[in-house]
Amino acid sequence: MAGINGSREAQIAALLNMFEYLDYHQGTPGQDMRTLVEEAENFLKSNPDRWSESKGNMIEILKEGLDTIPGFADLRLSISEHGNAIEADAFISSDGQEGYVAYRGTGDGKWIDNGRGMTEEITASQQAASDFYDRFVEQNGLGEDTNLIVTGHSKGGNNAQAATLNSENRSLIDKCISFDGQGFSDDAIERYSNMPGYEDQRNKMYGIHGENDPVNELGITVIPDENTVFIETNADSDNLVATHALEYLFHKGDESYSCTMNGTTQQGPLGKYLEKLSSIIMSMPEDTRGPMAVALMQFIEFTEEQKVGFGGDHATFSDMAVFMDEGLPLIISTLIGTEEGREAIMDILRDYVENCLDKGESPWAIAARVLMTTLLATVVLRVAIPIAYTVINVLAAFEQLAGILEQIGEFIQECFEAVAEFFEEIGDWIRSKVTGRPIIKEGDFSVDIGALRYAADELGTMQGRLSQAASKVNSVRGSLPMYGIAASAAKAYLSYITLCIYQVSGHTGTMRQAVDNISGTYEKYECRIAENAPA
Repeated sequence: MAGINGSREAQIAALLNMFEYLDYHQGTPGQDMRTLVEEAENFLKSNPDRWSESKGNMIEILKEGLDTIPGFADLRLSISEHGNAIEADAFISSDGQEGYVAYRGTGDGKWIDNGRGMTEEITASQQAASDFYDRFVEQNGLGEDTNLIVTGHSKGGNNAQAATLNSENRSLIDKCISFDGQGFSDDAIERYSNMPGYEDQRNKMYGIHGENDPVNELGITVIPDENTVFIETNADSDNLVATHALEYLFHKGDESYSCTMNGTTQQGPLGKYLEKLSSIIMSMPEDTRGPMAVALMQFIEFTEEQKVGFGGDHATFSDMAVFMDEGLPLIISTLIGTEEGREAIMDILRDYVENCLDKGESPWAIAARVLMTTLLATVVLRVAIPIAYTVINVLAAFEQLAGILEQIGEFIQECFEAVAEFFEEIGDWIRSKVTGRPIIKEGDFSVDIGALRYAADELGTMQGRLSQAASKVNSVRGSLPMYGIAASAAKAYLSYITLCIYQVSGHTGTMRQAVDNISGTYEKYECRIAENAPA
């Protein structure tokens, strides 16, 4: 549905999501939106520790919406849930003809649940969101004559989608409007796709996302492409937090925001990169994907007051180890090794340079800062060398920096070439010193002894597991009755199985010994091979 962002329902949904982020929990059922917004503003102003510039912007937008968007001021608070697995409020019009359920985005104690959602069929938050919607419908006796809309931003958007697919009264939902909400795990998709009316519910879903939002690409998307729009934001891609902030989707004049959402655009470079990264992560085995996602969310949870998730949920040391071993290298490699990643870096760099120039910073200082960072990156990560030349082209596109690059361009080129040569030489030297083995570049052949020894260890582990399996089968055989035709036949069959397993175990042990012998023999003559190899 093109232009969903301009519809009255989407505008009201966006405003209700803003109200959720005010974190005002003193409202009582029956209060209208104007009263709730006024009380929230007074509460925040009387509690300076709760006030922020972002909340001030949202109150400004909410006030204008109360005066300009039909039906918004008429909504009354119906039920609320705070402090548990979800933060949510439900609203209903005075005539009962329109109802909204708004789920707050991720807050303190809720981050770990996001990671669980990348592997689990349904999380505690998603189930709670479904139950909350059902309670709203049942307490108010709502039916098909009421226009029901569920909505949320970020994690709230994901919860709105979960309620649309999972709740008992899901068929009554007319629209699900998700702002920057992420998708689901493959197990969740399998669960929902087997439930009655799955495609009908999907077609009620709409996604409204910031052009460079970093969240909506996570997981497997269920919202149809034709129901998804990207919105221009008032934030540059070098400000990752702002690219996900709800108020940045709204038009901002010279001094203030309005309650009108910005126009539609194409997905930005950062969004495309994160979509690529998410697709790679979701293709990983569950025992790798799960720990990576949970560990990443735990790092964010550490910045919150509670430090742990709902119900004490937290990442384990094993989760952290998987993230450091596989997650972090994956993020770095996709940033530099994919077209989407490189374009995202360039887009962030352009915004950064533009912001520095707008602030009146010295072009020399900007060029030095960017080039030194790039040079350091190539020293730390050899794969970053090719992207360094693209950085120069980006800087040269700015008139203020072109002259500087022209003056020092030859020196920069020599620096990058020196880094490349450094890796060629120092890499071999380090490998030789660490392993104690000679470097053979031009020999007739060479063998990776480390890989052989790893294979031998794996074969040894396999042999041990096969022996354990044989023992367990033999134990089962021993537990069978002593007499009877069936028992005798089963014992004979299990004896045969045990013998086969022991034979395979023996062959595995032989293979391990052979691999050990090969690696030992090669290592014994490696120095002689190196001496005879061409220089």
